[in-house]
Amino acid sequence: MQLSAQLLVVVCLLLYLRFDATHGSYLDLPRLSFTGHMRIDINTVNNIPCNFDLEEPLGDPEGYQNWNVNGTGEISFVNCTVTSAITDSGMVSNKDTVINGQVVNNLNEPYPKAVDLDVDYQFTTLYGLTITIVKRDGQIAFKGTLAPMILVQDMWVRSICMNFSAEQDNNFDHYLSAKSASVLTNVKWYDTSGSPVLQQLRAESKINGGNLSISLAMFFNTRVVPQFMFTNFTLAYVVGTIGISSRNEPLMFNGNRLLSYQNVEQPDLPLNTDDSCYQFQVSGSSHPVWMYKAPFQIDSNSQRLTVDLSNALSQNLDGSLRNLGELWFGVRDKARHCIQLIGDMPIPYLEEDFFSKGSIADYILSEIENEMLRLSPLFVVRTAADPRVTILSHQQFQVNSSLLIMSCSESDIYLQIMLQEVPRVIRPMNYYFGRLEYEEGMTVQLLLTEFGRPVENEAIEISLTSNSEPTNGILPECTTSTTNAEGIATFTFQAANEIPFPRSYSEPQLPCNKTQLPINGQLYTFTYNASGAPAINSFRNDITLLTGTNQIAIHGYSFFNESVEPTWVDDVRPIFSQYAHLYPVMRGILNLANYTQVILPRNIHLLNYSMSLDFNHPSYMPVTRDIGTKMRNMILKWLNQKPVPQYSSSSNRDTNLQENVMCIHPCVADSVVALSYMETFFRTDRCQIDCLDPSQEADPYLQSLYTRKHFPRNRRIRPLFKWTHSGETDVCNLKSLKLQLQQAVELEFATIPTYLTSMYSIVEGCNKIIYQKIRSVVIQEMQHMLIAANMLIAIGGHPIIDSNATVPSYPTHLPGGVLPNLIVTLEKLSREHVYRVFMGIEIPHNISMDTNNPLIYNDTIGQFYQEISKCITQLGDSIFDQSQNEKQIMWPWNAPNVGFVNIINDTTSAILAIQSITEQGEGTNPVDPTQGNSTIIENKIAHFYSFEEIVCGNRLVSNAEGKFCYKGEPIPFDPLGVWPMQPNRRKHNIPPNTNCYTEAKAFHGAYRALLKRLQEVFDGDKEGMMDMIAIMESLGVHARKVMWTNLNPPSLDDPTEYPPCAEVTCGPVWDYDWD
Repeated sequence: MQLSAQLLVVVCLLLYLRFDATHGSYLDLPRLSFTGHMRIDINTVNNIPCNFDLEEPLGDPEGYQNWNVNGTGEISFVNCTVTSAITDSGMVSNKDTVINGQVVNNLNEPYPKAVDLDVDYQFTTLYGLTITIVKRDGQIAFKGTLAPMILVQDMWVRSICMNFSAEQDNNFDHYLSAKSASVLTNVKWYDTSGSPVLQQLRAESKINGGNLSISLAMFFNTRVVPQFMFTNFTLAYVVGTIGISSRNEPLMFNGNRLLSYQNVEQPDLPLNTDDSCYQFQVSGSSHPVWMYKAPFQIDSNSQRLTVDLSNALSQNLDGSLRNLGELWFGVRDKARHCIQLIGDMPIPYLEEDFFSKGSIADYILSEIENEMLRLSPLFVVRTAADPRVTILSHQQFQVNSSLLIMSCSESDIYLQIMLQEVPRVIRPMNYYFGRLEYEEGMTVQLLLTEFGRPVENEAIEISLTSNSEPTNGILPECTTSTTNAEGIATFTFQAANEIPFPRSYSEPQLPCNKTQLPINGQLYTFTYNASGAPAINSFRNDITLLTGTNQIAIHGYSFFNESVEPTWVDDVRPIFSQYAHLYPVMRGILNLANYTQVILPRNIHLLNYSMSLDFNHPSYMPVTRDIGTKMRNMILKWLNQKPVPQYSSSSNRDTNLQENVMCIHPCVADSVVALSYMETFFRTDRCQIDCLDPSQEADPYLQSLYTRKHFPRNRRIRPLFKWTHSGETDVCNLKSLKLQLQQAVELEFATIPTYLTSMYSIVEGCNKIIYQKIRSVVIQEMQHMLIAANMLIAIGGHPIIDSNATVPSYPTHLPGGVLPNLIVTLEKLSREHVYRVFMGIEIPHNISMDTNNPLIYNDTIGQFYQEISKCITQLGDSIFDQSQNEKQIMWPWNAPNVGFVNIINDTTSAILAIQSITEQGEGTNPVDPTQGNSTIIENKIAHFYSFEEIVCGNRLVSNAEGKFCYKGEPIPFDPLGVWPMQPNRRKHNIPPNTNCYTEAKAFHGAYRALLKRLQEVFDGDKEGMMDMIAIMESLGVHARKVMWTNLNPPSLDDPTEYPPCAEVTCGPVWDYDWD
């Protein structure tokens, strides 16, 4: 009998240790922590159901829900560095190469997206986030893909200051603090040298299935007043920790035990004299809440207590943690009715390195403490007086006697309970949110634990809580499930009945006062509970945001018949028009409501590409992910029908490019703006001539660009220049040709940022013809760069673009000594800038109008390519390696009037490719602006003359004599339709801690992702071409945001109508390095 009892004890202990030993999370060792910021640029238009109705104006009944109308929906790490790491041996020293390393998004992908599950369930899910750890020596340590997770799994108001006034009803500051956890999947390890913690993490992760566990705590400083729009409002301070993950770990709720404020009457603490704003928090709640929740775990083998306090402590408005006095962990001694304090030192939450250590506290328990905590709750307590001294007056006990408890350590010390462990906790094991098509199903597992151990044979119940119509759209197979030996109860949900469109509401929605709205699908939420087990993320409405995620949330798609033959008017336009309405930022890429834009070949390809991607890809469309597979297949079917324009050519042109009579800058509608004479009336002498004529003299400024005084210092002179001018035939060899073709790649690339900067400076809807002309040139310059890369690949070379040595910093000179007198700048659009820089870049090799007496000048782009052409001709076909043909790059689509990328495999194809580059840039000859055509066709005018059309303000037309004249239809330029950006934006002249800094860095991150993806295309990843194009399009979204962002925020004491009306706006940063 005694043996049986001993055996039973051993078995129970083994079961306990089995669960404890196999459980893994970011709280285990080893782990690393990082701090920095996250840019969370969510879109807020879809926060209001009425905004889904195209017949309703975009409304904002609360006065603040549309606080980020132009949000991109993107998430990115900003200046995040690894600040600490710990192994079984303790904290690692700064010698470890991971310390001060970088935590970044995947450097060659579009930014990940933040998406609400539903307008009625505004909990943001992250998709497409790949986290990369880069050691301080610049080597990548590992990458991992974040499993899609709710960004805000648990949130509270960490501090609040209310200052109501008659003038402003919504005037308050608050810190929102949110906690999230998930796992990193598809982890790929690279260089872990010099980092013992990375080497141990790598080894431990392989033992536990290969995944890593991650926790993120985010602190949002939110200002719901007009001045808020001028602050750095899309940034959240982030504290993160990465550790091992086990197969039985809950996907999003780590730490197998939980400290909580629930059922705790926290004390009234004294307020500092300058903290009057906190009075609202204290007096407006039944009890003040100074501490929230803290997940923790106990490793019984090492007797280590690890507590995550990153979302537990209240803050001051300056961002620092509030001094709550001396805090200790403790365990209740039931026999003596007191609290046994744990450890020799209090919780070090006020130490400078608390955040840098992930806000995680580690304590080694004694054997007695370890045994006590197996079946007893953990507490966080505060000494009743600071420092730890006896409370002097007995009357003080009577004020809050229910809050005081004796310390076991010293009889004269009384403690105030701040947090106590919730013994039983229920939480999801896997995804507790999702989307279902009709007749699809999903399974949700709920884990029930008591003091961190699974509870077997316990009933868990679920119930529908949303007012969804119809109520039976999503049904659980059963409403009660019993936990198994692992403490897991399983529920299966089925989209059992058709969900109609539009969505019905039981109560009218404001401000439109409608009960039916054109919203796809319906939201169904289910709460779950078990006896004595609150949800891990339950909340109190009186002191937190009126939100919580203690629900299973399922979006059921509306029923859709995919057998229809889709048409634009009946099927596609209603969907696309709604997205155009809800996501204004998309117009920077494509106006989905405009049929003529949608059917352009490049847009058909982009839409096909983005709508065919994996659901979790960052470029997946629609970004909201709120249409089902059947509806998406219908749209793809329509796109693949190759839709054609439904308008005549003349009306098509008017629809696309019709200019406003007067384009009004958003900030000057009611004011008079002083514009320079140059901006308003600038013209050149060439604009005044009747027609291009051989007798016309060359433009003095353009001719001056040829007068080479000296090459700029520190610029690499092209190798074939010497051969051209000296006649040394030995200089024309394969090595020199490769070097000059590499310079050709750099030369073509160097022109693109200056063109794009001016194009991006155009206010949306203004100067449309000029915008399209510049855009066409940019596309052809990209093609020229790829052609140059193909020529280099064809002769066995390797193009390089993602390098500080190949990417220019502006203002700059062109690579290879081309046009050494020309300084290429980044400026807003103006006719003077187009004349001085754009026309200068594209200047013809022969500028003389006298064809009988040509003036041939060197150092133009045309001369640069002539040198390459001559050398290729001399070397012959033997230099071409036919095995390299498969590595060459193809343009992803063919479109009329845009051009294409040549495949180079011999001398003839190379010479033809060079001819197309020069003719597209400078024209067929000095009096023929076309690209080898007898008539002028839009996009077939050489770049030089297309830019001159902008300067002259009229299109080129050919007269009866066949001469070309600037007497065609007007090309209006309205200076008010241009953002007043500061020229040549550099990172060092951006004010820190401003929206300008945030948006410029976001643009720069997309730019670097573009360079890396382009380099991978050059390296042979042909599948990456569409990714590169997608990043290029997103670059325009970021550029427009940074263009209208104030360079300097106005004084917060002087409220200004939003959007800001600044004399100078920010502008994009094109430098290779940010730091």
